[in-house]
Amino acid sequence: MLAASLFTSETVHEREISLGDGTKHVLYFREIPSSEFRKLQTTSKSDEQQEAAASKLIARSLCNQDGSDAITLEDAAKLKQGVRFAIALAIGEVNGIGAHVGKVSPTEVTSGSGTSSS
Repeated sequence: MLAASLFTSETVHEREISLGDGTKHVLYFREIPSSEFRKLQTTSKSDEQQEAAASKLIARSLCNQDGSDAITLEDAAKLKQGVRFAIALAIGEVNGIGAHVGKVSPTEVTSGSGTSSS
């Protein structure tokens, strides 16, 4: 049997993001199944499609501490570019994409499942 850590978990991940103006914000993220993540990250799209996909990724991943949705798709599209970038780094980190980059500081919170993943 494959280890549970190889699959998308229901764990809510807490991340502190630092913005260019020096402010820090604690945000919460859900993991996204690889098939959905890949569809949203395909780069062979027009600029408009890439922007819409980035907003969908943010709206899908960003959540409240209890795992409920934290932002609408419409509001995700209105975020400032620096905020979108910081959130994108945290989403990548939560989903195991790339190395730890920038000023995203990891800490974890479990969603009540009794498990934690990195």
